[in-house]
Amino acid sequence: MDIESLVAELRKPETLEILGQTLQPHLREGGRTLVYSMPYADAIGHLAPEPHYLASLYGDEYDRIVLLTPPRAVPKMKRPLYDLLARDFGMAETQHAPLLLLRDLDRGIVRMGPFELFLVHTHKFYRAYTLHRAARKPMRFLELSEEMRSAGDRWLRDVDIEPGTPFVTLHMRDEGYSHDSSSAPYGKLRAVDPAGFRPAVDWLLEAGYAVIRLGAAGAPPFDHPSPRMIDLAHDPRAEDFLDIYLMATCSFSLNCQSGPEALARAFGRPSVNSNLLPTVMSHHLDSDIFLFKRLYRGDSTEPLSYAEQLEFMLPNRLISGPLPDIDWYQAHQLRAKDCSSEDLLAAVQEMHARVAEGASEESAANDRFVEMSRTYQERIADNEIARFQGNDVYAYAHRMGTLSAAWAGNNPWFLG
Repeated sequence: MDIESLVAELRKPETLEILGQTLQPHLREGGRTLVYSMPYADAIGHLAPEPHYLASLYGDEYDRIVLLTPPRAVPKMKRPLYDLLARDFGMAETQHAPLLLLRDLDRGIVRMGPFELFLVHTHKFYRAYTLHRAARKPMRFLELSEEMRSAGDRWLRDVDIEPGTPFVTLHMRDEGYSHDSSSAPYGKLRAVDPAGFRPAVDWLLEAGYAVIRLGAAGAPPFDHPSPRMIDLAHDPRAEDFLDIYLMATCSFSLNCQSGPEALARAFGRPSVNSNLLPTVMSHHLDSDIFLFKRLYRGDSTEPLSYAEQLEFMLPNRLISGPLPDIDWYQAHQLRAKDCSSEDLLAAVQEMHARVAEGASEESAANDRFVEMSRTYQERIADNEIARFQGNDVYAYAHRMGTLSAAWAGNNPWFLG
C-alpha cells in the first residue's frame, strides 16, 4: 500500500474505531503507552529483536509498550515467543492490514489521545537503536518465564544432558528455506553449507559441550554419531518452545545471517555470527564474534578486501528490510563463498576461550576493522540518500561485537 493510500485509510473514522477497539484492552489509565505495528511478527527475525530494541530505547519513558501484530494463530507465528512477550508487552492482534503498516508513514511518534503511535520506518527505528548502542546506554533483554525454564530444564534431563552441562546452539540457513515466496531470493545469498560446520561441532563435543541444532523440519539432516549432538529439526523429542529456551540459556550460539541469530541477541546470549555479508545494521552484542563470507567479483579468484567492499558501498546495498539486495549483487557480478571449515573452527575456539577461560576481547585486527568502518561512517554521514533512508549510521563503526581475530589472521586479504 502506498503512503497516500495509507494516510487516507488512517483518516477514515471506521479505521480509527478499529484501532481504538483493538488497543483498548491493553491501555492503562493514566499511563503513557507506546504502540508499535509489527506486520512481520510471524518472522522470528522481527518478533525476537524488535521488542528488545523498543524496550531498550523507550522502556524508561513509557509505562506500557503495545505491539500491534497479526493474530497469534497465523500458521508461521512463533507462539511460544508470542506468549512469552505477552508477559511484558501488550499484544494487540488485528487482521486490518493498513493498521499493521502504520510505521511506513514515517512520521515519528504521534500522540493519539490515550496512546502514542510509533510511526517510524524500520530503517530509522534500527538506526535509533544503533545510536542507543553507540552511546552505551542500557539495554533490556527478553527473559524466560519460570515455567518455560523449568520445562526446558526437564527436557535437557530427558535427553541425558545433565543440568550445568555447557551447550551450544547451532543454526545454519539452508538454501531451500524461505519465510514466504517473496523472501525466497534473499535467502539464497545468506544460505550456508552445513558440511563446513562439522569440524567445529566435532571440536565442541570433544571439549565437553553438547550441541543442539535448531532448524525447520524441511532442513537437510545434520547427522552425527554423538548422542550429545541433537538435531532438533529431525528429532522426535523436539518441542515447539525449545528454540526459545535453548537460545536463552546456551553457553553461546553458532549461527549465520538469519532470523534465529536475533533470538540469541534478544536474550543477551553471545554468538559466533558466521558467514556474514556487510550491512549498516549489523547489530551484534559486545560479547559476539563475527566473520564474513568471501566476496568475489566476476571471474576473479581474489576475494574483495574490506576496503574494496566499502568502496562499492556494500553495507548500504539493502532491500526494504535490512538484508542484502541480491539483485544488486547479481547485477554487479558479485558472488559469495562460505567461510571455510577452518574459519568456523578457529572462531568457535576463540569464543570458547572467551567464555570458558575469560580470554581478552581486545584485538589489533578489530581495532583496524573499526578504524576502517569509521572512515566509511564519515562517508555515508554526508550522503543525502543514505540519510533520507535512515542508512547513514554504520553499526560496525561503533564497536558492536568483535571481528574474529582468528579469522582475520587466516584471511589477511580482508584488512589488507
